[in-house]
Amino acid sequence: MAKEARLDVRWRGMEVELVARAVLARKWKKVQEESKASDPYLNTLVEVYDARLLAEYGVAYLSKPGWFVSPEWLADLDLERFGSWAATNLAGHEPQTHAYLHRNYESPFGPPPGAWIPEQEAATDETCRKSAEEFFEGVSRWKSESAELPAPVVAARSQKEFATLLERLSKNPAVRARGLIWAHPSVATLHFRAGFCAVSLGEYERALEPLQTAIELSPFTSHYYGELAQALIHLERKPEALKRLAEGIEISDDPCELAYLLRTRGFIQVENGELALARVSYRQSLELAPGNANALRELALIEDMLSRSGLPSNTSDVAPLPLPRLPVGLNKCH
Repeated sequence: MAKEARLDVRWRGMEVELVARAVLARKWKKVQEESKASDPYLNTLVEVYDARLLAEYGVAYLSKPGWFVSPEWLADLDLERFGSWAATNLAGHEPQTHAYLHRNYESPFGPPPGAWIPEQEAATDETCRKSAEEFFEGVSRWKSESAELPAPVVAARSQKEFATLLERLSKNPAVRARGLIWAHPSVATLHFRAGFCAVSLGEYERALEPLQTAIELSPFTSHYYGELAQALIHLERKPEALKRLAEGIEISDDPCELAYLLRTRGFIQVENGELALARVSYRQSLELAPGNANALRELALIEDMLSRSGLPSNTSDVAPLPLPRLPVGLNKCH
């Protein structure tokens, strides 16, 4: 269990939840010993407690925006061991909560950071002309708010993503020293919209900081990498753009997004004179998004340039780079 901490109540949501579950597990274990009582959920909770995996269980099944994983909790987490144990012992498991704590009919822990960000229309060239400055005002407000937070922040979209980020960042010195906070997912969306609008309006340098922040907040959102690459391309920073595209391609789980990232990579490769590599990128994109007009047009231009160079078509082939495995049923863009 975590060491005792003196935290503002706002950041004690994880501690209160898991300490309460530990008390419940111990109480139920005693009831079981005395009366042979049985309850499927409580029996499972005892198993989790006895396996010394209650904190990991909390992250996987109970966490939500606003949770603060303190350095003390983080130091004891073993999410890899929990993953193996849960695969055998928690198949189909659903958590249960039958008692809630209310203070003045509201959560005593308050809203998660960034919950003030309103729902916005999807970023388009038209919404950017109307709302770009509002997005940047929100970015500025978040910068001030985040500076007052006790730990680094992520804006995960799910418990699974939050657990993965915890595991990935557990060796980061700042996170190990200060812990990690789960902010509202809208924080990352806000920064993406600001960056997208800056690109749309031709303000490429201005786009870099919000897009980089969006990636730091939600590093498994592949289209953030593509938009940052677009800004870098316009700034003639192609090596950095290729690096960002490679990162986005590696983590993408959407065939449409992946096809777009590959087309963007192909564009840079053509600009660099790497026609054989570009052809592979465009061909891979067409496997995901058959019939895409941009890819077909670019491929025709590449074939024409290769033909005029005097090189036989097949001699310039290169081995394609591996692509991520997409979820079953999502191997094509529709």
